[in-house]
Amino acid sequence: MGHFDINMLCCLSRETGVSLDSIPMNDYEVYKAFSNCDTQSIRQFETDFMINVLCICKPDCFSDLVKISGLGHSNGAWDNNARELLQSGTVKLKEVISSRDDIFNYLTSKGMKREQAYNVMDVVMRGKGYTLTEDFFSNIDLPQWYLDSCKIIEYLFHKAYSVFFVKMYVQLMWFKIYHNEIYTRILESDIWRE
Repeated sequence: MGHFDINMLCCLSRETGVSLDSIPMNDYEVYKAFSNCDTQSIRQFETDFMINVLCICKPDCFSDLVKISGLGHSNGAWDNNARELLQSGTVKLKEVISSRDDIFNYLTSKGMKREQAYNVMDVVMRGKGYTLTEDFFSNIDLPQWYLDSCKIIEYLFHKAYSVFFVKMYVQLMWFKIYHNEIYTRILESDIWRE
């Protein structure tokens, strides 16, 4: 996964003379394109599913896209879960569970011991969150929606993978916006597939 995108980025860097390391991760026009769902040819974000997620979430920063990527790669994290929580105004995007790390970080920030938080993360990411009871969380202040969300999730993606992919897709979007002619030419050719 991502092999073609890495090749495409290498070709774009070579053809434009722009170092990949010099591409900013906070470019306004890049996030505006994601927020407007202008993601055609940005592979992970061009499916109907991901366009729906983008339209609801309206990302405006790197961490938003990491959350969205995690939601797209996980099972049970979006449908009948984060989507409804976001649309009802119960939570903000930064609060939803989209990766394994989200559970561990949230629970430890609420005062849960690291070992216990790790065990909860492990149970939820394996789709066994339905076995968790409210008594298990009795020593921390946890909103009901959080426990309910944990019980619905069937699989959670690693946040590090989402960060890796989002960095590539932000770079591709930057080339698409600022070097569109070269981007389109390379995309339509086969040189980046070699």
